[in-house]
Amino acid sequence: MKVPAAELVSVDLLKIDGVNPNVLSPRHFEALKKSIQRYGFVVPIITNRDLLVADGEHRLKAAKALGMKQVSVVRLPVDEVDRRLIRQVMNKLRGEHDLFMDAEEYYRIVCGDQRDLPKALLNETDVRIDNLLKLREPAVYSDEDLKALAEKFSSRVESNKLEGSLVLSVEQQKFDFKMWATLDFTRAFKTQLQIPTIVGFLKNLQ
Repeated sequence: MKVPAAELVSVDLLKIDGVNPNVLSPRHFEALKKSIQRYGFVVPIITNRDLLVADGEHRLKAAKALGMKQVSVVRLPVDEVDRRLIRQVMNKLRGEHDLFMDAEEYYRIVCGDQRDLPKALLNETDVRIDNLLKLREPAVYSDEDLKALAEKFSSRVESNKLEGSLVLSVEQQKFDFKMWATLDFTRAFKTQLQIPTIVGFLKNLQ
């Protein structure tokens, strides 16, 4: 398919179907607006011939909230099935960030005295940024250390379930520290842990 050139279209002419399965939290919506304010409307909205949005509903809503009258649109000659498939593809077929490379990138941002930018544009917190930066610190743990920490963490998870004394996310409660403790630290961290707080856990559990 030859992709048509992007065109400027009035936001009032664009339509949504009201059943977008991709949900954006209020905090991330605010971050999206700040991103558009800083960098402009750099990613066009994708629609069918009739300007029914396939991808970019949140960007459209952000543009309207910012008072924009026109946005960049790529109008594709697709049927209804393909319009919905485009929405699925654009929302789901994305890469996953390597946490260690994220740590290096955040380090370069923070060193550039721009710590407030990821907080404003990505809704990051100081705690998360600090935990990411800690991944750059060399840390060596023996098998015995990891197994002991795994046992202690598992015990605290059980206490949390029974008493509600420790607030853990769903991801943290699902994470199998006993399995992780028997694997190579770096490989297991990259492939199993989805939140960059392992260093904080290891230090807080001691």
